[in-house]
Amino acid sequence: MAYNIEQTDAQLLGTTAAIRYRLTFPQAAQHLVNVEMEFDTAAGTIALVLPNWIPGSYKVRDFISNQGDLQVFAPDGTQLTPEWTSKNRFTLVVPTAGTVRATWNWYGNERSVRLSHINRFHAFINPANVMMYVEGRTDEIHHVEVHNPWSQLSTPLSPVREKVWGALNYDILVDSPMELGNHFVATFARHG
Repeated sequence: MAYNIEQTDAQLLGTTAAIRYRLTFPQAAQHLVNVEMEFDTAAGTIALVLPNWIPGSYKVRDFISNQGDLQVFAPDGTQLTPEWTSKNRFTLVVPTAGTVRATWNWYGNERSVRLSHINRFHAFINPANVMMYVEGRTDEIHHVEVHNPWSQLSTPLSPVREKVWGALNYDILVDSPMELGNHFVATFARHG
């Protein structure tokens, strides 16, 4: 598939993805989003990275300092030990092909266009500082399953199926913030 910086809903509807995220908010009142990332991979050494930049602002950031309780599991369920190779990147050895699962919490209590903000009333998720990527695989389709405790979700991501949104690549994902809450959503039609 050719690299894209734009997408249409039709391009993502009903797709499958080898890289998937799940966002849940059981501790929203404590400003936490729980993130689970699953990715299908061959055996070998892989690297996971949390960006230290956001689209449109390429100053080096320290988003990793808001991440906690990182755990990574091999396809057989055994826990893997990540080796940190820089402040926002770690490598791990995956013993067999299959689905690797990583989980972490991300603390968001700053109202800004750069960071995420979570509380009991809403969540503003900036994927660039919440969702790690698999190094060398940013050009693949990425799916995000959102378990929204509120009534609305507003995002430029494309719907895939119920509760699942998608991006043709990681660059589109990180340039697609999400606002979850009980906010008013207005719709309109133009030229049919």
